[in-house]
Amino acid sequence: MIYFVFLAIGLGIGSLIGGLNAEKDSLPFDDVKRFILTAILASIVGARLFHVLFEGFLDYYLQHPTAILLPWNGGLSVWGGLIAALLAILLVFRKQRNRLIELLDCFSPAFLFGLGVTRIGCFLQGCCYGKPTNLPWGITYRKGSHAFLTQLDLGLIDSDALRTLPIHPTQIYESIAAISAGLVLQMFLRRGHDKGNIFMYGMLSYAVIRFVNEFFRADNRGFVEGIPIPQIISAFLIISIISIKLWRRRLRTQLEQYSDIGEKP
Repeated sequence: MIYFVFLAIGLGIGSLIGGLNAEKDSLPFDDVKRFILTAILASIVGARLFHVLFEGFLDYYLQHPTAILLPWNGGLSVWGGLIAALLAILLVFRKQRNRLIELLDCFSPAFLFGLGVTRIGCFLQGCCYGKPTNLPWGITYRKGSHAFLTQLDLGLIDSDALRTLPIHPTQIYESIAAISAGLVLQMFLRRGHDKGNIFMYGMLSYAVIRFVNEFFRADNRGFVEGIPIPQIISAFLIISIISIKLWRRRLRTQLEQYSDIGEKP
């Protein structure tokens, strides 16, 4: 349950920071409220469904369908929640494109701050754990924890062991990286920017963070040909965003060149 305490705190902090950013940009309160409620509700549903369908537990849930409605027993996916939230927001604000872009910019740093707090809950709960390591900051979990059972299944420890082998604190890695990225985005948000850039950089930041962190994680989060599904999504998003940025830069350069030609006597 400690995870859900930090999830609630993370959602609260994210909503507060995003709301304050929107207030500084003089965005209507009704739109902000609609954005927050849509994002939270859709993300919870999406995070749960992604876990059920794609993280290797589908057979279990087909045999125990009522367990799908019990997320406090474990099983929420950040990518599932994020994708669902974005789709729902696009639907709700489909006739307010400019307002949508402004809100996405305001809430992108907030998302990273909230994620950073939530990952602390993952650390205390013992989920989203890492692979064994010899690094001095490696951590251990008690007997019976998710990490313990995984290492037991892999034959890395004996059943009479009291704690796991030292493992990467992947939850803390992601927490520190997300909060750091959020601080950078928040700084750029206040300095002025082209509409939509903060959102794109926010998604790119999380995609890079998650792509790298996947190399150190050991929990079951769904795989395709041995590659974690979240890492595949991250790679796709990284390539897509960089491609869009390069295309937009090239288009802007061409437009400037045409403008210069048109201004010549």
